[in-house]
Amino acid sequence: MKHGLATDTVLDVIDNPSSKDKRSKGRFREEFDRWLAIAGPGLVVMLADTDAGCLITAGQSGATWGYTLITLQLVLVPVVFITQELTVRLGIFTQQGQSELIKSHFGPIWGWLACTAILITCAGGLVSEISGV
Repeated sequence: MKHGLATDTVLDVIDNPSSKDKRSKGRFREEFDRWLAIAGPGLVVMLADTDAGCLITAGQSGATWGYTLITLQLVLVPVVFITQELTVRLGIFTQQGQSELIKSHFGPIWGWLACTAILITCAGGLVSEISGV
């Protein structure tokens, strides 16, 4: 089954971790490439979310609460990473966006509701980024 170039590469690495390129790679390099293929999309999305609004909020939370929320952060970071990773992989595999998938599986009303929520969230993100400039 043919999916997409990125999906085929990820599936090849997962299905056959010992596959070799034409170039000879060391064991560490092979393991790193395998880890990057598996963790890459979620990691890129998570790092791309570091903007002015995020940093200002983190600074204010740190000034207010100190280290009392560190345990909560340690619990939530993997949850956020897994959620973003699954969303990115779903988009790569299906070649559809979130609203389109919701609309096709749950109907147009839920699709429009999800699209509206995404638009409001994006508008809020733009406002927070512009306010940090």
